[in-house]
Amino acid sequence: MKVSFVVYGHPAAQGSSRAFVPKGWTRPIITSANPKLKSWRQEMCHAAKEAIFESSYTNWPIPAGIPVALTLRLYFKPPKKEKRKYKPTRPDADKNLRAIGDSLSGIVIHDDSQIAIVHMEKLFGIPERVEIEVSECETNGTLF
Repeated sequence: MKVSFVVYGHPAAQGSSRAFVPKGWTRPIITSANPKLKSWRQEMCHAAKEAIFESSYTNWPIPAGIPVALTLRLYFKPPKKEKRKYKPTRPDADKNLRAIGDSLSGIVIHDDSQIAIVHMEKLFGIPERVEIEVSECETNGTLF
């Protein structure tokens, strides 16, 4: 099974989590270092739900224990006078992957720990967007 979809907008990175204990509390509050992350994840969840709704496969999310392959193309607004195809600067690819994997959990895949193969490109292009393709890994019934 395979599902593909596009999420329009500036790709937000997961960033680091911060924890603090307010005065008089006994439990910490955990916040994200990126304030734009929440709305970006909501956009990804919405696009993923639309894609699986239109899919012919009905057993979403992909059950736990099944390895998954992700193909990601992240498009960022090019700076003036940029001639390169790929974006060699921030945000870090791994932080984008964490944000996407966490957003797909519970909707397209059971958990982001199922992600076994990743092909990711950070590119310059307009409009800013992320093209996401999720599929089961081809194992052909063998372990090696």
